[in-house]
Amino acid sequence: MADHQNLTMTSSTLKVKKGLIACHECDLLHREAPLPKGGEAVCVRCGTLLMRDIPNSIDRILALSYSGLIFFAISNLFPILTLRTGDRISDCTLFSGSMALWEAGMGELGVLFFFTTLLAPLFTFIGLIFIFLPLKFNKTPSYLVPAFKAILAIEPWGMVGVYILAVMVAIVKLVDMATVIYGYALYSWFVLLFITAKVISSLNPKMVWDRVDYSLESTNQASPPS
Repeated sequence: MADHQNLTMTSSTLKVKKGLIACHECDLLHREAPLPKGGEAVCVRCGTLLMRDIPNSIDRILALSYSGLIFFAISNLFPILTLRTGDRISDCTLFSGSMALWEAGMGELGVLFFFTTLLAPLFTFIGLIFIFLPLKFNKTPSYLVPAFKAILAIEPWGMVGVYILAVMVAIVKLVDMATVIYGYALYSWFVLLFITAKVISSLNPKMVWDRVDYSLESTNQASPPS
């Protein structure tokens, strides 16, 4: 294992046995070794990032998750855009966009839009708080494994960046048809995009799985011999 500057997220790195880690790209087994503060370990065969040490990871994730919830609320309580055509004024919000797709006969697309822009980011932030808040106080919740697996599965579906790109394209097309007034939610979504990226880069799955292993070892040691 060696230090490496690649910051690619590797949530699927598999720990096959205590003290061993398998590369999720080439399946080469490596022995774990203590990492220096901020250090990273890569596969000696293909160079894939295996694990890294992230200082203050729990505090960072909790702070970003709470901030994400605040900006998520702002993004949904206020209009993203306000369109003014003559005497007619229309406010555009995330929920209204999903409903517009549903009413236009594109129900499947409306549900997908609602899930990727509302439910997935919300579930990710709340789930991270429920997982890492107990870990901060050295407690391992019983729901840790299924909850963390669910977050890793749902997180890629949070398409905040894709939605912002779609909004920017819509602004370019609508600017000649109506007066476009930018809402607070638009700026909030830009901040939310940055927060989401920082949460992903701060997430260290190995820390969670190590806590599960430690909890199982403690349980086994506390159990009387049969």
